[in-house]
Amino acid sequence: MLAFFCVQTEEVVRPTALSQLPNSVSINIMNIEIIGFVAGALVAVSLLPQVIKSWKTKSAGDISVLWSIINLTGQVIWIVYGIVKSSPSLVIMSSIALVMMLSVFYLKLKYGLNKAG
Repeated sequence: MLAFFCVQTEEVVRPTALSQLPNSVSINIMNIEIIGFVAGALVAVSLLPQVIKSWKTKSAGDISVLWSIINLTGQVIWIVYGIVKSSPSLVIMSSIALVMMLSVFYLKLKYGLNKAG
């Protein structure tokens, strides 16, 4: 699948295949992927403190089941979107966040389902 972009010349705006773009545009696309990896890493790591706390205390009563389900669903949709958009950063980092969220959900089911919503 070819990605197309509009490149403005002095006369007209015409679609251009990704492989025909100047190197500076390719570098910008790679920079955007790096930003995606950094953002995804922060989102994935943000769940780590909750996983550690719930595991150590064997308590997950304050974690909402509804929040967990919504978050899991969102992560799966981000992965599908990343695949469709051919974005390695989105697919990889959303997959890591999904694993982290599955860990939180598992701990909720194991330690906190009967304690709170």
